[in-house]
Amino acid sequence: MSYSINILYEHKILYYQHYGTIKRNNIIESWEKVLTLLEKQGYEYNLLLDFRNAHFIFKPGEIDAIVDFFYATTDMLHGKRIAGIAQISHEAAIIKLIETLKCEKDDFHVRLFITFEEALCFLS
Repeated sequence: MSYSINILYEHKILYYQHYGTIKRNNIIESWEKVLTLLEKQGYEYNLLLDFRNAHFIFKPGEIDAIVDFFYATTDMLHGKRIAGIAQISHEAAIIKLIETLKCEKDDFHVRLFITFEEALCFLS
């Protein structure tokens, strides 16, 4: 698993891109780095998660750990727009998981897109 995190300063976006196979621990580890960078850059930045070149491999029982982790971090996402890019249903599922974890009290917006351009438009 490899990933990159870039800052698109002109759009105030943290661009997080995954490559290759992703396991449960990889999701949590890389997401922690994204949240740390978000904290350092300032909370006015939105998130662009790109999974077009990634493939998730985790067991159904591991989903609970992912859900628990995301629930614990939703406070940091207050006021954010999160665009996820995926072209395969398995990868789209993780973005939908984040979207469904959104509680009524949480003020962030998650949407799934197929192209970078559509996601960027949503975030800008």
